Amino acid sequence: MIGTVRFSKIVETVGKPSVHLLWIDPEKDNILQKAIKANRVMTIHQLTVGTKTDYGTIGFEKNVSGQVLIFPKSLRSFADKRVIGVKYDLLEWESAPKSQQAPKPEPAKPPIKSEPKEIPVATVEPPVAKESAPGRMVKFPVPEVEAKDLPNEDVEQPELRFIEGGAELLDTVRPLWEKLNALHAEKSPHFAEAFAKTSFLERKADLENKAIKGALLVILAVTKADEYIAYSVCSVDKESRDSGTGKVGEIDSMFVSLPYRRQGIGQKLVKRCMEWFEKNEAEKVIVFVGVGNEEVLEFYKIFGLLPFAIRLEQKRSSKP
Repeated sequence: MIGTVRFSKIVETVGKPSVHLLWIDPEKDNILQKAIKANRVMTIHQLTVGTKTDYGTIGFEKNVSGQVLIFPKSLRSFADKRVIGVKYDLLEWESAPKSQQAPKPEPAKPPIKSEPKEIPVATVEPPVAKESAPGRMVKFPVPEVEAKDLPNEDVEQPELRFIEGGAELLDTVRPLWEKLNALHAEKSPHFAEAFAKTSFLERKADLENKAIKGALLVILAVTKADEYIAYSVCSVDKESRDSGTGKVGEIDSMFVSLPYRRQGIGQKLVKRCMEWFEKNEAEKVIVFVGVGNEEVLEFYKIFGLLPFAIRLEQKRSSKP
């Protein structure tokens, strides 16, 4: 029977690891290959179904849903062990290589500044639409939460406060957005390099333009230790169509740090977005989900957000 060793014991022995993001084919990744030869690699298995906890194995394993860690020293002494008790707060996250980052875009016209405001920690109640003229307002669905969607009661619920504001909060979102973008790059089966080349400044400019043309709401979840552990960005913009122009609400971006998932934080963020959409008279709500990240569809389903279409895009070679 294979033995076990706690993740904290390994960190104590060989040092704190960094998360190695697979931007390119592992066989062509010189940094990864050198680390494999030096026995400094661990694969973290992150289970997306069931109740089993994440665990680690020594060495690099292909096609595993999880993270690849590189340690500063050899893991040879732990080669025959299964790693348990993975602590994600001990990980260091890397950024996309400079060679794969997009050039700095031209800055957008500065949006109108607004003072961030702090809202109570209390759970946001699902919105209830008021009566209004036909075609102007929609009544967003009240979530029907199943048992599998409830917060994980085995995990201690954090004490959080939520901060709301506009485009002036986007820079605060950056570290979490970069983790989200890296996750998309890792999961995308066809366009990983497209995510890798997308810079935060590029995305920020796009969201600032939405703030200028319509309305933008940024929500941040903050712990007692002033750590930002989750966020959502939503916007309301006008959409041209045959019958005229209508308002569309969009959940542009949302991320919850891994140690804080299944604790109801994501539901609070979406509920608040839906309430804000109704206040701003959005006639419909959309969310874009990347291929490879279909596991979030069940989460959005409880808010009445369902798959509508699949967009196909030609993958162009980076070679001239």
